[in-house]
Amino acid sequence: MVKGTKEIKLGKLTLECKLDGRAILQVEKRLKKSILTLFIGPEGQVQFPPINEILVVLQGSNKVHGVSDEDIINAFEDYIDNGGTTTDLYTAVNDLLAQSGFFGKQKDDSKTATGLFAYN
Repeated sequence: MVKGTKEIKLGKLTLECKLDGRAILQVEKRLKKSILTLFIGPEGQVQFPPINEILVVLQGSNKVHGVSDEDIINAFEDYIDNGGTTTDLYTAVNDLLAQSGFFGKQKDDSKTATGLFAYN
């Protein structure tokens, strides 16, 4: 596993994701909007983005070479067909955003989730 990445299993595909500067630029260019606007609506409310945008974030942040958009789509189909949920993917991307510093510095408290879906 590449240092500093978050492992995300999507069907039979294992991605190593990290939103570094280059990945953020690439993802935002494809989405034509800020990554934060995926989960935060125009009036500051939490919202759930379309799954195609979540897959763009996963593809853009993936550090495993040779994984195409088609591979991501096929893995997503396998993931859903085998009981995976979109809610789990939202949580994985939220964790990825938190790990990448989108919500400020992380505390060293492994019992508390961070980001938009935080709990106490």
